[in-house]
Amino acid sequence: MIDYTQNQQTVEILNAPSDKLEQQLAGTAVGSAAHLGITTEMQRRMMSGDAMLAALESAVNDLVRRAPQDHDIIIMMRDISVTKVSFIKPYAFLFEGFDQGGHGTAIVLHFTQIDARVVYVPKRGPDRVITGFAA
Repeated sequence: MIDYTQNQQTVEILNAPSDKLEQQLAGTAVGSAAHLGITTEMQRRMMSGDAMLAALESAVNDLVRRAPQDHDIIIMMRDISVTKVSFIKPYAFLFEGFDQGGHGTAIVLHFTQIDARVVYVPKRGPDRVITGFAA
C-alpha cells in the first residue's frame, strides 16, 4: 500500500476503485502530495492493460445478460473464437481459442493491439460457452 499524506490525512490509492480515486482527487489541492499520488495512479492505470481487461469483462457480462440462453458468448479476435483470456500484467493479453478451421490456437498481444468483438452465436455443443477470464 502506498500512502500519500496531506494535512494529517492519508489517501490510500493503490487498491482504490477508479471512481473512488476521482472522488478523492476532487478533494485535494493541485500540487499536493495526495493530488500527485492520485494522478500518478490514475495515469498508471490508463497506461496499462487494466482498463482493457475491465472493458472486455464488462462487454462479455453485458452480453451474457442480454443474449438468448441457447447461444454461446465469445470474443472474436482476428480469426480466433476466443474461449479464454489471460491478462499478463501490466501490458499483455493471451487469447486462447479456435481458428476458423477448428484448430486450437492462441495469440499474445500488447493491450494497444487488441481489436475484439463480443458476439453471441448458436451453441456449438450441449453446454453454453462463455469466454472466460483467467486470474
